[in-house]
Amino acid sequence: MDRELTARGAEIERASRASKTLSEANRSLIKAIDEKSFLQRMCEVTVAEGGYIAAWIGFARADRTVEIVATRTQLSDEIQRLASTIALRWDDTPLGQGAVGRAIRSGRPCILRLNTLDPAFEPWRSLLEGAGIRIAIALPLTIQDSVAGVLLIHAREADAFQPREVETLGELAADIGFGITGLRLKQRHREARRAIRQVSRYDPVTGTLSRSSFYRRFSQWVRRRRGQDRLLAVVVINVCQFGAVNVAFGYEQGDHILAEIGIRLQALTPEPLAVGRWGGAEFALLIEVAQHHALDDVVEILTQVLDLPVTTAQIELEPETCIGISVYPAHGEHVGQLLTRARAAMERARRLGTRYAVHEGTPEREAARHLQILTHLRTALDDNQLALHYQPKIDLASGRVTGLEALLRWQHPDWGNVRPDEFIPLTEQTRLIQPLTEWTLHRALHDREIMLQRGVDIPIAVNLSSGLLRNREIVRMVAQVLGLHASAGWLQLELTETAMMEDPERSLAILHELVAQGTPIHVDDFGAGYSSLGYLQRLPVDTIKIDRVLIQHIDRDARNAALTRAAVEFAHVLGLKVVAEGVETKAILQRLEVLGCDAAQGYFIARPMPRGDFLDWFEHHDGRFVPPEDST
Repeated sequence: MDRELTARGAEIERASRASKTLSEANRSLIKAIDEKSFLQRMCEVTVAEGGYIAAWIGFARADRTVEIVATRTQLSDEIQRLASTIALRWDDTPLGQGAVGRAIRSGRPCILRLNTLDPAFEPWRSLLEGAGIRIAIALPLTIQDSVAGVLLIHAREADAFQPREVETLGELAADIGFGITGLRLKQRHREARRAIRQVSRYDPVTGTLSRSSFYRRFSQWVRRRRGQDRLLAVVVINVCQFGAVNVAFGYEQGDHILAEIGIRLQALTPEPLAVGRWGGAEFALLIEVAQHHALDDVVEILTQVLDLPVTTAQIELEPETCIGISVYPAHGEHVGQLLTRARAAMERARRLGTRYAVHEGTPEREAARHLQILTHLRTALDDNQLALHYQPKIDLASGRVTGLEALLRWQHPDWGNVRPDEFIPLTEQTRLIQPLTEWTLHRALHDREIMLQRGVDIPIAVNLSSGLLRNREIVRMVAQVLGLHASAGWLQLELTETAMMEDPERSLAILHELVAQGTPIHVDDFGAGYSSLGYLQRLPVDTIKIDRVLIQHIDRDARNAALTRAAVEFAHVLGLKVVAEGVETKAILQRLEVLGCDAAQGYFIARPMPRGDFLDWFEHHDGRFVPPEDST
């Protein structure tokens, strides 16, 4: 009887120690920062609080071995060295028949009692007995729904690991698996954030600045140099024969040329304030100069590096480039305006067959043109010159058309087609943006009702200007158009990152009001703007649209693919859907599906088209896009 009571008391004591171990481990789990220190702490708690001889944590590797990644002992270095010398496997070989291998394969705890004669334990019996170990238990660690490792605990008492103790230690192993899962997920979030920050600052092909970083450099220079007698040259460079290089040698060689030119431009002396790539084969630079006649020196320095041949596909090519220049503040005070004028000068140089050109227009001439456009646009609103074209978005898993983006078009009776990037930015600087947006919302509603008559029930996304987020007028406009239609969820609103970041707090309040009315918010051009990732998490958005700069060449560039995957994973962590825009090839479309993107739009799927043409296209395709077999 006394022996039975003593054994019972010992069992209760060990169960109590296991419970204490579990409690302390849970406290440590809450404080865990990184996986390595967390695993080491779990071993330390197991030995210190549970009174066990040693605790090891090992991971099952693809080669069927088990790697010990954390250990703790209360004995000499002998058992510590044992962790690095003992052979552990989890396959169905003799070295995989021990407690560790069995626990990983079965997903259940496995106890190794050294006083048994089980031949499966023979490879380790002498090693463990020599270290004073009489019993061991291997507890499977479940990480993201699959067994990925073990917690191996050694004890000196031959009768240890009775049912209550094993149950408690099983909870400990489950908590460790949960902790590893959480820490790895946090690490993936951090890596995704770093990748997105990287792509938001730099062009992935050339390593030059992204558009948003380029803009910031300009703003910083203006603030620092204001009032001083210094000028800033804004230079646009185009590699003229780049398209032919892609056709002749492939995109990989084309990217090689762009990367080489980017390296050369960043290594100029004196060093430019900024070098950026503007998509395709166009670069932009900011170069500080003392006076206008110093522009000749700038061009001479540029031509010296641009004229050097580039070796690609074992062939030396001499890049043909055209250069356009505008100057701050003589030709404008805003970076977008200066880039537009430098680009126009570059096009003029190409037409004239000269190497470079400097902007010749005057602010007065530009102002007159802008006033003319705004005056005619007021008339266009009343004279039926405006229209909406629709570009479909498809679900990548099924190919079904799941949405439409409404894009504004202006056909002037005398000027012909007026580009949206010519007139929309002007309206955003005036009160004309409000009636233009109101017209767009009502026309989208009108077209929606005609689509419903043809049996097409698809949400329509309308783009909003940043200026509309400065007051609540957009809330009224949306409420009005929604009140004219019975069905919910048909209207979606798209805003760029930059638009939402101009006045974050005011934007946030208005966005919440719009969402409350039943209009999902989509973030347009994600990855090309100024967004704060922390702020993005606060926005009541439903979907992000990845900018085309992120998905360029993802079918053949591992870096672009990794950045796109990071953006997709980051969005999914926040519970957002992901649409890729600017899809121009079958290979990119297929790669996006592999990377986990939800939907896509782009010229490969369909170009923007009038309502009637879209309905014909939709019916012809039975509402589903299937890439042609011979498409590229």
